[in-house]
Order: sequence, then structure tokens, then C-alpha cells
Amino acid sequence: MKNNKDIIIIGGGLIGLFCAHYLVKDGHRVTVLDRSAIGSGAARGNGGWVCPSRSQPMASPGTLREGVASWVDPASPLYIPPSHLPAIASYLMRFARNSTQARFQKSLDSIDGMNSHTHQLFDALEEEGVGVPLDSHGYLSVFETHHSAQAAHEASVETAKRGLTSVPGEILGQSDLLAIEPALGTAAKFGFRQHGDRWLDPSALVDKMIDSLSERGVNFVPDHTVFSVEERPHGVAVTTPYGVFEAETAILAAGAWSNDLLRRLGFNGMVVPGKGYSFSVRPPVLPVHNLQFGRSHVAGTPIGDKLRIVGTVEFDGSYDTLNRSRLDIMKRGASPFLRGVDWENGVTDEWVAPRPMTPDGLPLIGALPGSERIIAATGHNMIGLTLGAATGVMVAGIVENGNTHANRAFDPARFTRRGSPLRKVVAKAGL
Repeated sequence: MKNNKDIIIIGGGLIGLFCAHYLVKDGHRVTVLDRSAIGSGAARGNGGWVCPSRSQPMASPGTLREGVASWVDPASPLYIPPSHLPAIASYLMRFARNSTQARFQKSLDSIDGMNSHTHQLFDALEEEGVGVPLDSHGYLSVFETHHSAQAAHEASVETAKRGLTSVPGEILGQSDLLAIEPALGTAAKFGFRQHGDRWLDPSALVDKMIDSLSERGVNFVPDHTVFSVEERPHGVAVTTPYGVFEAETAILAAGAWSNDLLRRLGFNGMVVPGKGYSFSVRPPVLPVHNLQFGRSHVAGTPIGDKLRIVGTVEFDGSYDTLNRSRLDIMKRGASPFLRGVDWENGVTDEWVAPRPMTPDGLPLIGALPGSERIIAATGHNMIGLTLGAATGVMVAGIVENGNTHANRAFDPARFTRRGSPLRKVVAKAGL
């Protein structure tokens, strides 16, 4: 007989909500605590991509080749202010070690394995009334030169060999591109379309999940900063400014705010905030494809009656400070490829939030060694939406069977120095 448990989830973002769904589905009683509103943080303003084939670790030979000289350039898609380099040096050294071809491929294989049922899981969520419809019109990559389009096309052909997406279509010229996507601007001279990955409205998904979970008895507790987690002989105690919550198991799904709590439990998860940005515009003709704008690392997702512009990641040590120059970079990357957009007065929904980044691009999922009642589910980098359902399934399995259900590649203690003491009681974690 299944042992139904009282479970506390620390963090009400996407990962916390996905974990809650699968735990409730297994019959457990769930309380979700969040430091602010449920479904805030990085949950709503992201690009909405459910993209197994595009789920690659940022720690890669290509990123490493760009090097620090590129990263400290304010115009770079990956930006680290020079003043922040000393604070992030340990992270960057681990990042470099994980950017070899061998380690990149190993990490990619682990992500692919996790993504093997992603589309089926999202389809099942919609059928169950928990998820929302996904758009499958395809991703359209556009470029100013044939050379750039050809290089990206060859890379997409290689990506398709992983078995998670279809082979890209042929390279099209400008007239053919305009025939299938009239919203394109003059810079879109060459490009190709690829089907397989899909997208959705992340805010609509969050609202739907919260409503469904509330109806099924999940107790949502917003505006409760978690100060401490303590494992006790028969459960856990989670302390907030407003009292102590007790349960049999705690799930640490606090996203970019997770590392302070992990440290006070004796672990270094190496989870650092990498800020992501987005804003929306209304082109005269709304695109039907998810648009990838050349080599700019900027993209546009049609959501509702707007086009959400996404791109860039910034490591400056802050969590939600909006750096307006990052928005300007995104505008410059997208504007040549779209026609009729008012980039001065027509920009709405400006958004910034921290992604929980790890040095190897892999999440932390598993029970903490020595504290098996505390399970980590964090560090999903920029692919938390894509990996969310699979993470929920994995966490539910760990609750039921322990770490025998976990993937060693996602070991939450993998960055912790051997012999580090495990402190069972933490104080003032501030999550």
C-alpha cells in the first residue's frame, strides 16, 4: 500500500508546481511555500518554449571559445560585469571544466534522457485539464546571409540526429520566407523552418496549474520566506517568520534562491542567478512561427496577440534588477528582422527574473545525502519549463523509492567538497 505523506514544497515557481501536481496525483498531501506570490519569479515571463531539442547546457566548447573577453562586453548575449568576476570566479572555473566536448556531450545525453517523454507528459497534462494547448507551427530561423543560414542549418541537421525533433526544412530565400511569414523584415534574407519543439503561454499554464492544484487540496502559502529546514527523526520542520511547518518530507524547489539554503544544509549546489529578460511588441502582422533572429541569441514567441521578445543572460549577482541596456540589445537583435514595430513606444511587459544556473548546465534533483527527507529540485538553468514535467515525475519517484529513482548526473551534492560537514539545522537562509 502506498504511504501517503505530508509534503512541503519550498518554492511555488514552475518546478514547485510540477512537483506538486505529480505528488498530489500519487495521493500525497502538499503545502507549497513561496517567498512572494505563487507562480512568480521566472515562471511567467519566459519564452514559453517546450523544446527538448534546444535543451542544451550552456557550458559548451562554443561558449568557452567566446571566453571572458566576450562575456564582459556589455553587448554580449552572455554578460558578466567585470566587477562581478571575483565573486563568480569559482563558478566560472567549474563552468570551464564542464565545457569540454566530452563533458558537454555527457551532460547533453543526461538532458536528452530526461526529455525523452517531455512531449507526451505535456500532452497528458492538457488532457488531464492541468496543462494548456501547445503551439506546433514550428521554429523559423532567419538570417541576413546564406553562409549564416547554412551553418545553422547544418547544426540543426546534427541536432535532429538526437531523435528529439524533425529534420529542418530546406533553406529558403527572402520571397519564400515572406510567403510563409509576412511579419518578417528586410534582414530576413535566408532561413529555414523546423518542427518538433513547441511552445505555450507560460502565464496561462501557471494559472491553470494553480487552479487545478487548489481544487485538489494543495495548500498554497505565499509571502513566507523560509529561514530554516531541519530534518527530525520522523519528518522535517520548515521555519518561516510566521511559524514552523512540519511534514514528513521537504522539496527544495526555490530556484535561484536555493543555494543559501543548500549551503546551510552543508552543501554547495553552485546555483547562481542568471537574469533573463523579455518584453512584448505588437507587429502589424502577428507571426505564426516561433522566430529565431540570426546569430543574435534573441527570439520572438507569439503569445496571445503579442510577440514576446526573449534572449540574453546576465550574471551580476542581483536577482531582479532591470538593466535597461539589456533590453536595448534585444531590440537591436530583433528589429532588423521584423517590419512595422514601434520599438520606441510600442514595447510593453518588460520583465526580468533570475534563472537558477549551474556550472554544468544540469539541474540538482535528488535526496540530500544524510538528509533523505529533504529533496532538491532546482538548478534548471534556462530550461525549467521544458524539464518541469519530467522533474515532477522524478521527484515523485524519489519520494516513493528514495534515490534509487534518481539520476546520478543530477546528484545535488556533486559540487560539494568531500568531507564537508552536514549541518542538520540551518538559520536565516532567507529564501
